[in-house]
Amino acid sequence: MATDPKLNPSHTVPAPDLFTMRLDGPAPEVEVSRDMIKRGLLVGPLLVGLCAVIWGSAGAWSSAYGLAIVLVAIFVPLSISCLRSGRDVSGCADTCRHPPVPARR
Repeated sequence: MATDPKLNPSHTVPAPDLFTMRLDGPAPEVEVSRDMIKRGLLVGPLLVGLCAVIWGSAGAWSSAYGLAIVLVAIFVPLSISCLRSGRDVSGCADTCRHPPVPARR
């Protein structure tokens, strides 16, 4: 029978330290970043064309500049993450994973 920690504080389990806890498994931020960049490159020309139709060449240049800022802001942390792990950026989503935790003896 489980005891309620509020009723019996001597049977509480200490909470894990979130700053030193290690998470196992794949690194999803790399895959999400690459997917965001891919989708941005696919939708980007449509956005630039739509802005060119509505606001002319100034709108096209403005949207292209904004899109470039966003894509670079996504790409730079992705490349830093991959290069710090010792892997190439082009294949990082396939191989950039957390190393397995060794078994304790």
